[in-house]
Amino acid sequence: MTPKEFQEISDKVEAGKETKARAEGARAKILEQFKRDYDIDNLEKAEEMETALSDEIAEDKKKLNNLYSKLEQVTDWEEIE
Repeated sequence: MTPKEFQEISDKVEAGKETKARAEGARAKILEQFKRDYDIDNLEKAEEMETALSDEIAEDKKKLNNLYSKLEQVTDWEEIE
């Protein structure tokens, strides 16, 4: 291995370390925000919350569609137009 090749590899390793440090800092900020906003202190709890909220949204959509169907049944749309 030439000194140039060694330096290139060394530079890539250093760049990787910097990227990792930035990613870890960003992750920590995200977790801090979740802790402040939702009292969630890890990603697993955030995923659980996301699943629960998605289920709640799906249930609300079903209710909305059901109510809309009922509205269509009792409304004479031709008369409204």
